Amino acid sequence: MLITWWAADMILHTVATLSTLADCLAVAGADDSILLMGDGVYAALANSELSQTLKASGLRIEVMESDASSAGIAQELLAFPATDMAGFVALTEEYPRQLAWY
Repeated sequence: MLITWWAADMILHTVATLSTLADCLAVAGADDSILLMGDGVYAALANSELSQTLKASGLRIEVMESDASSAGIAQELLAFPATDMAGFVALTEEYPRQLAWY
């Protein structure tokens, strides 16, 4: 995959805990993306304060489907699209760098 100079700064942030979400948002760039996983999926609950904050960020936000299911919220109305493992792999191909938040 050819990475152009402007794409090299794009980061996929994987947020696994709610306690790290504010720190992630503080450093995320306009071209970055956030994948909510682990306990971070709770931030995707529709109409929650956290989901409103994420929407206001203007960032691309996705939710790890298997983690939402494990948390028992897969049937809840999620504010962001869910992705499976193939989608996660596609995100890692699209974003040349990853920053994990635990």
